[in-house]
Amino acid sequence: MTRRGIMEYAQAIRGRYCRANKKEKSMILDEFTKVTELHRKAAIRLLRGLDKPRASKRRGRPNQYGAAVQEALKDVR
Repeated sequence: MTRRGIMEYAQAIRGRYCRANKKEKSMILDEFTKVTELHRKAAIRLLRGLDKPRASKRRGRPNQYGAAVQEALKDVR
């Protein structure tokens, strides 16, 4: 199954999954994982609508100097 097909299928059953109780959710997940061959946790994220791209946050240490100093350092290089 293609990624697009998986997303369409997830969108189709997302409402039913969100309204279901714990036992029904388990049955829906079993069906979904058999059809799509995704891991159970990935299926849960997809059905809950958490598979959206996240805003990229810059990692690592913050800049120590301001923009003016950085421009001056570029000129020295």
